[in-house]
Amino acid sequence: MRPGRLLLFDVARTYCRDLASVDAAREFLQFKVHVAEHARERILMVVNRGVTTFETVKHPATGHPTNITKESHDAIAVMELRMWFDLLLFELVSIEDALVQAANAVFEFNDSPENRHLKKIVHGRICKELETRHNLAPPESEATGIHDWLRAEPWLTDIRELRNQATHRNLVKLRESKSWHEKPTLPPPRGYLRSECYVDLGNGREEPIAEWVPITVDKVKDLLNGSAKRLADVLTLLRSFYGGEAAAARRRAWWKQTKGAPCAHPGAEAAELIGRDGLTIYFCSDCGERVYNVTGKKSPKGGTYI
Repeated sequence: MRPGRLLLFDVARTYCRDLASVDAAREFLQFKVHVAEHARERILMVVNRGVTTFETVKHPATGHPTNITKESHDAIAVMELRMWFDLLLFELVSIEDALVQAANAVFEFNDSPENRHLKKIVHGRICKELETRHNLAPPESEATGIHDWLRAEPWLTDIRELRNQATHRNLVKLRESKSWHEKPTLPPPRGYLRSECYVDLGNGREEPIAEWVPITVDKVKDLLNGSAKRLADVLTLLRSFYGGEAAAARRRAWWKQTKGAPCAHPGAEAAELIGRDGLTIYFCSDCGERVYNVTGKKSPKGGTYI
């Protein structure tokens, strides 16, 4: 089964007029997902490799090496870990924005992508489409595919808060799980400790980074695919309302040829589907727009509707 985010764009290509915008939105969303997945893998590689180094303690008087090994953090590994974690948080939150931008494009709302309230605007416009085109009343009409991102899920709130806090504090907390300088000893095999890297969620909450990162990435991807699947379902409903794929193809050809010039709708043809009211749906033979009154219009067979 195709992931919901891919299904959404499959449907969009049979509905939208501007396929270039659809493809750009798909590529951008896919890019965000792939970067988040890459950051996740890099974080796990650093954690598994370890962020500790071991050095032989030298005698303070003679300067000669002793048989004592001291553990310290590897500054380069710590920097790498924090860099990838900051990137992961940025991309995880950006996935939400990319999905909203994709919905704005495939539903052909064309609202400004710079509007900081775009998520609520797109959600509201989809609700209105469902209410006016399909007679769906709240709360059924509020299941837009964007609605899940508007809920204050604790784990989603954590991601957003961490992204915001990444500008002024370190989010990866390092602490020793064993003191290596208590007695002469040797480092463990491969020389690292996996249990010393934690995500500092604030308010005294901590999670092992090796557990938190993959679980959180999977949660965001599941939410994304579920939301995109719902958006695809809604877009399919709208495609049917406006005459199906044949009408959409006509709209696309008209838009490409005239860039949206007005049409007098001289002819009309029936869609291969029936509306919710049980009546045949008609669309313009030239521009593909839905025609509600076909009286006096030319039919594809050469006659005139009466």
